[in-house]
Amino acid sequence: MVGALTATGVAPEPTTLGARAAARAPERVAAVGADGAGVAWSGVAAEARHGALGLVALGLRPGDRVAVAVGPPDRWLAAALAVIGAGGVVVPLPGALAAAAAVARTARVHWAVTDGAALGARLAPEVTILAEGEGRGDHRWTDVVATGAAAPGDG
Repeated sequence: MVGALTATGVAPEPTTLGARAAARAPERVAAVGADGAGVAWSGVAAEARHGALGLVALGLRPGDRVAVAVGPPDRWLAAALAVIGAGGVVVPLPGALAAAAAVARTARVHWAVTDGAALGARLAPEVTILAEGEGRGDHRWTDVVATGAAAPGDG
């Protein structure tokens, strides 16, 4: 079991988030990108599970608010499911940088999963940034996922 109890009194379990769809039809499309290419549930579910375990290992606590602003739909879906699986609260952000930063401040996010450093540079220093690319990033999202994949008992 991952994390502590949620508001419903049930501990979040990332294996149930996307994993049921992956178990029933692993090659069924979970998300479609701008290029029209689909990504299967099997890949999304694995990244979500590992991301959730990695977030817990980094110290995400139940109820922590996490801004999610990553471009590809499969990455966004996996990150959002990881946050939920770790007991966090997803704060989806709009695409415009100034608007995204304003929403993140208003929502009082504790963490942010983002593609690049531009958003991270506009957030408060106490927000933990999980970013790909150059600039301010406290951790890389791919490293968070790798940490979760290496978690004891994951397999």
